[in-house]
Amino acid sequence: MGGANNICSDKTGTLTKNQMTVMKLWALEYVIDKFDKDEKRLTANLKELLSYGIAINSDAQPIIEVNGKFKQIGNKTECALLEMAYKFGYNFIDIRESTKAISTIPFSS
Repeated sequence: MGGANNICSDKTGTLTKNQMTVMKLWALEYVIDKFDKDEKRLTANLKELLSYGIAINSDAQPIIEVNGKFKQIGNKTECALLEMAYKFGYNFIDIRESTKAISTIPFSS
């Protein structure tokens, strides 16, 4: 995620449904609560940068079903972010296939 300052999450959905969903995004002085290609408050460049950063910096492998729904496999937070990017019009599979990681630094608390 690079420069994320805060990620706030409510674990209730993860515990009861075993899935997580991005409900709001704060960017460019706006609170975004509708995620689609036509969101006008976010620039195309920002949507692309967010989507690429999310796709490249996650290991989750959700399955995109025929109807566009996500079957979350892997880290639920990462799956939720990948789904948000997908709603913006960016498929994480295509992004990952078109890029190559230079190096990986494992997370360590």
